Amino acid sequence: MTDLDKRVVYNLLREIKRLAATASLTGALGDGTPALIQAYNKCLNVIRDKGDPGVDLLFSALADTAGVDQVGVAAALLASYLRPEPKLHPHDLAAFNEDHYGHLEDDEDDEE
Repeated sequence: MTDLDKRVVYNLLREIKRLAATASLTGALGDGTPALIQAYNKCLNVIRDKGDPGVDLLFSALADTAGVDQVGVAAALLASYLRPEPKLHPHDLAAFNEDHYGHLEDDEDDEE
């Protein structure tokens, strides 16, 4: 699966989750649950078709009778599986390491 394919499916799953949450909380869009189920299942099939072995072990297609809350949970979990790794510039990594790990070295120096 290319990064573009992965990003597109990830974004669709995030939108499915958002719409399902709106439907659950407000009661609006409830008639759209079948469309959300179809969209989720298509996203799942795209990932399967690309040969990702983990997806079959961790995720199942949603039944046509799934509730909107089930759709939201399934979409959120599958999106978290596909979440892209943040791409940080080497300067960002150095700053992160200094902010989060530099103080450990400072504390060790104080003990000597």
